[in-house]
Amino acid sequence: MKIMHIGVYDRNIGDNIAMQNLQRSLSMYIPDVHVIGLDLQTIWKSNNSPTHMRALYNDFVKKDIDIIVVGGGGLLEYGGYENYHSKWKLPFWEETLKFIKIPIVFYGVGVNIFRGGIDYSEQAKKALQDTINHSKAFGIRNDGSYDKLKDWIGLDVSKVDIVPDPGLLHLDRFNIERKETVSALGFQPAINKSNGINNNRFVNEFNLNIIKDYFKDCVSIPHTINDFKFGHPIVPKSKFENEYKIFENLDKFLEKYRHIDHIIAMRGHGQMISMGLNIPGIYLSTQDKVRDFSVKNGFENYDVDIRKPDWFETLKRKRSQLTEKNSSYLKEWYEIRDKFIADCHTIDKNWIEKNFKL
Repeated sequence: MKIMHIGVYDRNIGDNIAMQNLQRSLSMYIPDVHVIGLDLQTIWKSNNSPTHMRALYNDFVKKDIDIIVVGGGGLLEYGGYENYHSKWKLPFWEETLKFIKIPIVFYGVGVNIFRGGIDYSEQAKKALQDTINHSKAFGIRNDGSYDKLKDWIGLDVSKVDIVPDPGLLHLDRFNIERKETVSALGFQPAINKSNGINNNRFVNEFNLNIIKDYFKDCVSIPHTINDFKFGHPIVPKSKFENEYKIFENLDKFLEKYRHIDHIIAMRGHGQMISMGLNIPGIYLSTQDKVRDFSVKNGFENYDVDIRKPDWFETLKRKRSQLTEKNSSYLKEWYEIRDKFIADCHTIDKNWIEKNFKL
């Protein structure tokens, strides 16, 4: 089987790892598969032009592509794409779907609607609904995106399945063992995209001196170049020699996590990847998807809502519980995580084997 895997390469460490892990799943569960990658950013340069898409599709036909796979990452996004021919982030709408005959499977994609962001236009809603209806199978990631499709955007989700975010998968290969106690802290900073909290307030108004003192001995693990720049005033100590090291070999990046044994994470993939690596964490829900993931998957007690006035005291209390000797809070995290990750691998295997039959 020949698969064309469409996604975003070399922009965000979390999405890159999710893409890599999805390809691992395809290789593991589909016999004799050959996966070819296509970067969505090359399509975006054309503003999702139907002419460009038709040329790409004709090339897919010439290459005897059997299935088009889209994912993972937060690709179901609207805001900022009003000038695109498709009126949303992806190049699929009535104009292109009418000539795409190769089956399309979406896997581990997410709805990125941020607090205070732009709602879907009617054109974008129609394009997304048409895309769901046209797809061979549509697997949305387990971070609350299903509810956003159904309740917020108001779409028919009868064809949509909830699947694991690929960023959670296949990371046990790093063999990071359970710890009896944790002390080496990592901080995964993130630029915030929502109106509920802005970055200047986080850095300047939330008593930066206290935060800097609290984080002074931790390791910063940013996922993007902007995260590196944002986190540096809070945690100058980074395991990256400079910002350009962020996009080096992905497995080398993941090795950075060996320097820590617990983490405070702000990104969805900062939360998921550390979880996949078996590194306990406290999750700062600057975005709804971070809290939704925690609540829906058993980690609500490890979430801190940064919009609340007492968020920093809550963070300190929860981290203290995590790091204390013989911590039941730590033990519970490992127990929840082990069952959750095992379930994710089972769902991943079963869903791929079911939906990639020609």
